[in-house]
Amino acid sequence: MQILLIVIACLGPAIAVIFGCHALWHWMAALYSVPIASAVLAGVWLGAASLAAAVTLVLKARRRRRKQAVAAAAAAAAPTSAGLSAALTNLPGGLGESAPKALATLEVAMKTQPLQTTALLVGFGAILGRKPGVILRFLRQAAAD
Repeated sequence: MQILLIVIACLGPAIAVIFGCHALWHWMAALYSVPIASAVLAGVWLGAASLAAAVTLVLKARRRRRKQAVAAAAAAAAPTSAGLSAALTNLPGGLGESAPKALATLEVAMKTQPLQTTALLVGFGAILGRKPGVILRFLRQAAAD
């Protein structure tokens, strides 16, 4: 039953657009002429499609820039002779390679979205505070690999 309600809720806006376009076309056809009504409706759809394409391109460009920023931060945090990065590269298993990248990603996240990142870290800390044994098991398993 819940799936049916979700389908109906998703179909509602599509049906509204169909009836809205039909009403717009009839109104324009009665007010002006059929070709003008069709041209106006085509212009509306062309404008909506152009706007959707522009938004998609902007979102893709932003995603690409974020990936480049994370890669640049990871390259900047590459292992050196001393410091946290050097200590992290000595971690067992694949943690030595992924930990500096994770820290670089966290640094970029704190710069771009500090409130959301802080909330996420506080929530993660609360979970770890309630069940610290999970981390110890995870570290033992990583050391065994």
